[in-house]
Amino acid sequence: MISELANNVALATAERVRKNLGPRAALVPYRALAENAADSETRGRAVLEAVSCAAELSDEALASTLVGLYTSVTKGALDVRARAVVLALCARGYWLVAAGLAALELLRNPRAVTAYLHGRCLERARDSGARAAFVEAERLAEREGDAVVLAQARAFRAAILYESGRFDDARALEKSLVLRELPEGLVLRLAPFGLGAPSRFVRAGWLTELERIVRDGGDKARALRVVCEHAERMSHSLTEIERDRVLAVFAKLTDERLGAALRARLEAWKSLTTAANASSHDEVFAVMRALADAPSVASARRAIDLATGRFEAKVELPRGSAEGLAFAAAGAVRDGDTKRAEVAFSALAALVPQTPPLVRVPCWEAAYLGLFVDDDGVRAAALGVARALVASSGSPPLRGALAVARAARAAGDEELAESLLAVAVAAREAGASATYVEVARELAWKAAIEGRRDDARRLLREATLASR
Repeated sequence: MISELANNVALATAERVRKNLGPRAALVPYRALAENAADSETRGRAVLEAVSCAAELSDEALASTLVGLYTSVTKGALDVRARAVVLALCARGYWLVAAGLAALELLRNPRAVTAYLHGRCLERARDSGARAAFVEAERLAEREGDAVVLAQARAFRAAILYESGRFDDARALEKSLVLRELPEGLVLRLAPFGLGAPSRFVRAGWLTELERIVRDGGDKARALRVVCEHAERMSHSLTEIERDRVLAVFAKLTDERLGAALRARLEAWKSLTTAANASSHDEVFAVMRALADAPSVASARRAIDLATGRFEAKVELPRGSAEGLAFAAAGAVRDGDTKRAEVAFSALAALVPQTPPLVRVPCWEAAYLGLFVDDDGVRAAALGVARALVASSGSPPLRGALAVARAARAAGDEELAESLLAVAVAAREAGASATYVEVARELAWKAAIEGRRDDARRLLREATLASR
């Protein structure tokens, strides 16, 4: 009893020193207690306050040294204060020091919220252990019945998986999330990936959640930007259910002029597709003018002239222009100049990720033409352009992804053909589902024969889903 009273008096004295003389002066009594107190809880409280003083003094190295003293702490109701000090370190940007303290507290007293905080610190520090920390937070949250920590830990883990390119694992995890229950920042972080899902219904669900943020959320501008980027990326392949959701987002804007302009641009993409499919060149030009993209109007005229036989002078390749390279490649293909076509396609593939949606139209068309050339080098370079277009999540060609998928398969790139078929199925192109099922089953048998059982099972599963 006397010892406990003495410890409390010592801690109170150190607190008065901090209040009257500042954190640097208080470090002396706090550190003495942290290193010498016999009682575990007293040592723990002293360590936490000393670390807090170091954070207040912006001394990361000292904070890191003091956190090491927490290893001797085994008892005491310290979890609330420990998490507060972790947050104080985070506020200073000392992510690894904060993660170290959270890890020690987690070992001492495993709690879901502490494990979650540990994961957040590691993630901000870009540490590869963040995903495992969130898995532990999920495990503890399920045991404790903490639904909030469970949902947020899963959401962060899904974001890490997406950002590391593990899309299938991330989407499987995402299915367990209820978007409206997640913090707005997490929804906005996940939304660009969710909008890349193969299912139009999943994409529509994300657009509905973004509509809610545009209507009632805090970061309305960011949510609107994500919606607009999706609509522009999908362009003419935007499905009706997605188009309805995007229009609903635009209807929620308080700036009526902006809403009207965005609606007009969205409807222009639909008109452009209709005109292109009908080979109505004049209508295509009219729509492009409505899109306020005069350079693309001139390019469209040049493309039509080139396709109908206009002479193309063999000038130096415009290596900084994706549009110019696409036309140069198409002209070389038409004229049988395989060497020039191969060089143009190779240069074009590197520029594709930076090209806007309208410019990708001639890129797709040029690549499509290159797939039929009887020259291995040209076909390989054209396939490189097509792969870059698919990888950049750009809109599929106006002629449809199915046509290009068939050409890619004939050129020998089964993986690209499969990706394009998936795009065609998602866009509900006529005949896409039947072709996808046929190709997936064929590839599944091939994988089984080669001993790639996991690939075979995946392909058969995808074929079954596509056939429904």
